[in-house]
Amino acid sequence: MKYVYLKQKVFAIRDTFKVFDEQQTLLYEAKGKILTLNSRRDLFQAGGTTPILTMKQKIIAFAPTYFLFDKNDQQIAKMAQQLLTFFGTKFHFIYQGKKYELSGDFFGFNFMMKDDRGVVLQIQKKFLSWGDTYQLGIEDKFDETIAVGIVLMIDDFIDDARRNAAASAGVASQSGGSNRGGRR
Repeated sequence: MKYVYLKQKVFAIRDTFKVFDEQQTLLYEAKGKILTLNSRRDLFQAGGTTPILTMKQKIIAFAPTYFLFDKNDQQIAKMAQQLLTFFGTKFHFIYQGKKYELSGDFFGFNFMMKDDRGVVLQIQKKFLSWGDTYQLGIEDKFDETIAVGIVLMIDDFIDDARRNAAASAGVASQSGGSNRGGRR
């Protein structure tokens, strides 16, 4: 199993990640688009200017759904959230016609992806780091760039969930809470 690390750049106008190997050699850079209706992040080879992989979120969907596109803008993978789960978060991931189960813990910090032969990807979110940092354990036969694309999709899903929770809490505090101006 090989390991790579995604580190988010904190003070950036758009979502930016740098991807390193175990020797801290820069492998890839991921950059989000600034003004798009749907979430979009492009993955570049270190120093490259042409995306080798693009992640896009489907705008209108019953469940959060993401796609990966290759450098020719051909869809190569799909990830959709499984809605009815009791603990944690689960996704169905399809890549090259093969189905994978991707499941995360209750807090969304650790994920594991399995196929019919076993674990192919382990994702751990690191704490006490400046910005989001992920450690990926990738089975040697699994595509490294696809593994990085999966983390970009998961990170976007977690960010959306946080924004939606914050928006819901804001609406609840404005409409409920105290009864100011109510009956006297």
